[in-house]
Amino acid sequence: MAMATLSLAAISTQAFGPALGGFITGVFGWHAIFSVNVPLALITALSVFLWVPRDVPRTTGLRELVREIDIPGVVLFAAALLSLMAFLMNLDRPLWWMLPVSGAIWTLFWRHSARRRQPFIDVRMLAANIPLSLTLVRVTLTLLIPYCVMYGFAQWLESSAHYSPGAAGLMTLPMSVMAAVCSLLGARSRGIRAPFIIGAAASLIGCAGLILLYSNTAPWLIASMVALIGIPMGLTSNPTQTAIYLQAPASEMGVAAGLQRTFTYFGAIGAVSLLGLMFGTHVTDKGFHNLALVMTAASALLLVFILLDRTLPRGPVE
Repeated sequence: MAMATLSLAAISTQAFGPALGGFITGVFGWHAIFSVNVPLALITALSVFLWVPRDVPRTTGLRELVREIDIPGVVLFAAALLSLMAFLMNLDRPLWWMLPVSGAIWTLFWRHSARRRQPFIDVRMLAANIPLSLTLVRVTLTLLIPYCVMYGFAQWLESSAHYSPGAAGLMTLPMSVMAAVCSLLGARSRGIRAPFIIGAAASLIGCAGLILLYSNTAPWLIASMVALIGIPMGLTSNPTQTAIYLQAPASEMGVAAGLQRTFTYFGAIGAVSLLGLMFGTHVTDKGFHNLALVMTAASALLLVFILLDRTLPRGPVE
């Protein structure tokens, strides 16, 4: 329940993000949305100084700290990810030469991490721990769909359906509210497998419903289809964390939690790449329908992936 409370807080704030962003954009312009982060950052920093306990004083020097951080691993990972993004962000006009470059850097990163005693990302653990690796892949597939909606849905409403920025932001509220409610339901489930199956099935139905939407579709029907996308977003949050805690060794728990966030961003990167490919320079109903078709296929793949995954516990977990 503690993790569910944290998930609820994170997902609930997302409910206000699109609406607040739409209002600020409509009144002050899109540059103003970045100003919201300034007071939030100041409040966060002040809260840390006031209430977070101080770190235990380090007995080692700066040289030992640099050795622990694995700076070469961080640099190689960043370079590999940036080169891959350079390809994914231009799928309409692919930079094919970036693929071998990215592959070479990923290979160097893997070899470096496999040889280092304390690597930035423990690739040896991922190779040996198949259940954990499958969970991380499932994180990417699960969140690919909501990110497509969060990043692309408002674009379609504004460009094709001619909604105002504020109205487009409000239309995303049903998804975030549904995600917040389902995060509590997922926390109350004693099993892991069932929430994943229900979430993937809801995602499949919701994405298939998006194919039927047009710019002149009734707002209540649009909101209903989008709300279904929030089910996997909230329902699988706590079970995913539970699965990681069960599958990761105690000594690698922090690394596994960090990898969960990394694979979450992989889903976001994939969503942005799909939007660039399907929407191009102008969002139309056809581009939105093509995106919905890809999202439906991804949801079906996710459902089959979960049904065939024998590493997920089938009964209640303690």
